[in-house]
Parts: sequence; C-alpha cells; structure tokens
Amino acid sequence: MKFSSLEPRTRIYPHSSKINLQLRNHLGLEVEEGILRVGPEKRSWEEGKVITFDDSYDHEAQNTASTRRIILLFDFWHPDLPLPVLRRLQHGKRRVIHDDVSGAERGEFVVEEENIEVKDLIQLVQK
Repeated sequence: MKFSSLEPRTRIYPHSSKINLQLRNHLGLEVEEGILRVGPEKRSWEEGKVITFDDSYDHEAQNTASTRRIILLFDFWHPDLPLPVLRRLQHGKRRVIHDDVSGAERGEFVVEEENIEVKDLIQLVQK
C-alpha cells in the first residue's frame, strides 16, 4: 500500500506487470481530471471511489488537471487463485517467474517460493 502522486499535466508511460497474481486498486483522494487506460479501456478517477484492474495488461495514467493527482494504491490477491495456492503464497518469501516456465501464458499464476517446487504450484493452479 502506498500513496501515488502525479504532477499536473504529466503522465506515467505505458507499462505492465509480468504476472497477474494480484489486482491493483486506485482509491482517488485528490483528483480532478485524468485518465487511467488499461488495455483499450479508459477510466477516470473519482474522489472516494476505487478503480480495480489487472495490471498485467498494458496500462498508463495521465493527469490532465492543473492540480496534483493523489491516489492510494494497493493490491489484493487475484480472486481466481485457488485456496491452496493462496495459503502457500501467504507463507514465506516468493519470487516471480514469468518467461522461464514453458507453457506459461497470460492467465496462469506462476511463482516460485522457498520450499515450493514451481511444477507443484503450476499443477495446483491448473486443477
């Protein structure tokens, strides 16, 4: 969880996460005009309202206002993760694997943790 500030008439260039284990949330705190683009969809922040999106898709932010945009940025686990995977993710340190695992495609949750074999986690996710 962190605060994110975007100066007037500036932007954050397109970027994406390599995985989709978590969903990203933006809670509008001080917002006037601006655009959050996720894939082809465009949204605007509103004070006191949350925008939730999968940041593994290409996304960017623009503050078109004359004032600073401030949001609270936080993540939560993807709701499609099976319970056994969530339990394992919540224990210990994890390290993300993205391009190294053959057969991994968008929509699969591929991680490596201490004491967990990648192949075992992939099998859990594919059940």
